[in-house]
Amino acid sequence: MPPSIPPKLPIRDLRPETAAQCSLPKLLNAMGHELTSAKEADAHSPGFRMIIEGKEQTLPPTIQNELYRISCEAIRNPI
Repeated sequence: MPPSIPPKLPIRDLRPETAAQCSLPKLLNAMGHELTSAKEADAHSPGFRMIIEGKEQTLPPTIQNELYRISCEAIRNPI
């Protein structure tokens, strides 16, 4: 008889809690300023500015986290 396999438990804490606790604009603004301040020693480093249009809406945490990760990658790539 094969050994019994324990039931799968849900995986937790794979996503950063910060992303779920803050709004997406605040997260992106903080990340953009963090990147530009880290590059300030270079005279050719880019600046960061974010313009928000429309009414802010609350997103489900999983969607907000995915948008945050995609946006961070898009902002980091050109730097």
